Amino acid sequence: MDIFVRNVPPQATSKQLERFFKAPLEECGVKVFYVEKFEGKQFARLTILDIAAGRMFLERFGVPQESGLRVRAKRPLKLNAQYLQCSPSRSPSSGFSLKSLELEAKQQQQQQQQQRAGTAGASRDATATQNGKITRFDISDIQCGTWDYAGTELVFISHWRGPMRGSITIGDREVAILLEDPGLDQKRIDFNFHSCESIVIDPDIDPSLSFTLKFAPKFYQVPSILDKLDNLSVRATALLLGPAAARAKSGKKSRLLSIDNAHAKVASTCFVYRVQLTKQSMLGVRSLIGNNPRQPPTVTMKADTVPPLETLGRSKERLETALRDPRGLGGKDLKLRFQIDRLVRNGLQSPLRVLELLPKMSQLEAKYGLNATLYALKEFSKQAPYPGPDTEAFEVSRQSNEQLLEQYAERYNPLSPDNPYELAKRHSHVT
Repeated sequence: MDIFVRNVPPQATSKQLERFFKAPLEECGVKVFYVEKFEGKQFARLTILDIAAGRMFLERFGVPQESGLRVRAKRPLKLNAQYLQCSPSRSPSSGFSLKSLELEAKQQQQQQQQQRAGTAGASRDATATQNGKITRFDISDIQCGTWDYAGTELVFISHWRGPMRGSITIGDREVAILLEDPGLDQKRIDFNFHSCESIVIDPDIDPSLSFTLKFAPKFYQVPSILDKLDNLSVRATALLLGPAAARAKSGKKSRLLSIDNAHAKVASTCFVYRVQLTKQSMLGVRSLIGNNPRQPPTVTMKADTVPPLETLGRSKERLETALRDPRGLGGKDLKLRFQIDRLVRNGLQSPLRVLELLPKMSQLEAKYGLNATLYALKEFSKQAPYPGPDTEAFEVSRQSNEQLLEQYAERYNPLSPDNPYELAKRHSHVT
């Protein structure tokens, strides 16, 4: 069952709420539950597997639906000087969430049985585990792209699709995606949770997991299993070239710039990676990442995959043509064109959004001058929001972006001590 929690402190996190609710829920016999804080709101949803235990919790710590903020439970719960109001949710529980909790409860029960029997050693099969939980899952598809909006709904724009199946291993601090091609070398994608801004869980018909990264992950080539078993070749290499060359041939991974030629065109600007899992795997993933304190914010939502309006390469070509056009920005200062091009090359904005803003940039340069426009572009690159699960569509609309650029240009102060252009002028005598 789902319990709706109101009056949650705005600074509270899902992990903090999980620790807070653990004691009162265990008092009612609940050992497995899931808490989700609504982004930017003072609400949360508490999902409990045992309905009878949930009713007992509401009887002790809950209030009736639509109760005023001054209504108190028999045993009120207080977090950060605010009384939490727990009441039955109007909407039914998600089947996916309940199945995920069932899987987590089953895993906890199996782990306890193994500990009692003294068999909590390593598993005999090839499935990777971490604290009794499965950490490696098969994937049927991987894509690389960006977030965008169809109206007000968040969608995933796919710019590259991997040609092979593989697996994903979710560790305590990092994620490794291994792409397998029978008989050929394997490709691997590595990134840690520190470089991941958010995780989107889409429990649709084709469940998927999307990672929004701050920058491009690391890519590796891993020798195939046939190469690793080729001991005769390794020994021959040791005799001819020495032991160092033999160790290099015996299975050491090597860095790559991209997975393949098609991926090379988008790897430096598209930082959202989406993997498709089976429904059973998705339940294990939800159970695993939902209990990791080091993970980035996790959101469960539906986000369709849609093809781009035009290829990324075509959009970049149109932008480069516009920046070279002598009748437009091509006749402007090189510094201005460089800052505009930098927005796309660093993956800060999509080429289509930058193309929309070119008239506004020309207008700002004519109204406020070159240095003010350069300052506005630099501030825009650092502070402007971009599409994602924690951003609304209107925040990244053309009108909003133009207003931001205007505000930054107006804010420019040529005499400010920390203004880089003022500093350069002040130290122009230094050679």
